[in-house]
Amino acid sequence: MALVSFSREEGSLGGLVAREVAARLGYRVLDLKALLDEAQAYGGIKQSAPELLERQPSLLARLDRERRRYSVLLRAVVYGAALDDNVVFLGRGVGMLLGDLSHALRVLVVAPQETRIARVMRQGVSARPGPKSREEAEDIVRRADRDRAGYLRYLFHVDWLNPQIHDLVINTASLGVPSATEAVILAMQRMRLQPTPETLARLKDLAATSKAEAESLR
Repeated sequence: MALVSFSREEGSLGGLVAREVAARLGYRVLDLKALLDEAQAYGGIKQSAPELLERQPSLLARLDRERRRYSVLLRAVVYGAALDDNVVFLGRGVGMLLGDLSHALRVLVVAPQETRIARVMRQGVSARPGPKSREEAEDIVRRADRDRAGYLRYLFHVDWLNPQIHDLVINTASLGVPSATEAVILAMQRMRLQPTPETLARLKDLAATSKAEAESLR
């Protein structure tokens, strides 16, 4: 019974590690598609929302009612999924919502910039498959770094690369996906992640409150 969240730098292979951990443990994955599907219960999130790409909205966009809806629906979906337990959360800064829960492991996957650029040159990224030129790869990595930093700062007021807000930081320059997966699973075992009555009560309260707020915004 545990929750695992993954934040990852572009080109760090963090998404592959997250999915492999879920496959090994038999956990479900709450990624972008699952987030959009489950948000339909509350009226849905517009697919044009910049937050879905982990981007910080413009100053003008922040005045839009949709900005508040995104934040509320994100919490409603995350806390609802967390109640079901055994979930791997991928991206969207979800780890920032799990910090008070004793059965949550927050993972950050990183790699040196040059390593990440080389990987993007070979493989591209999910939305833009490779191969890519060096100039294209550098642009993809640079933009992703900037966008994710802005998104986490805007929504959670944190520096997302601060190791103190994560439980485990993995550098995939020296660890491949299989070894990184083993490191996450070993950390879960060593930490003996289990919910306590107090954290379960806290989670149920968060889920009920966020659900009610999400339903009020439909």
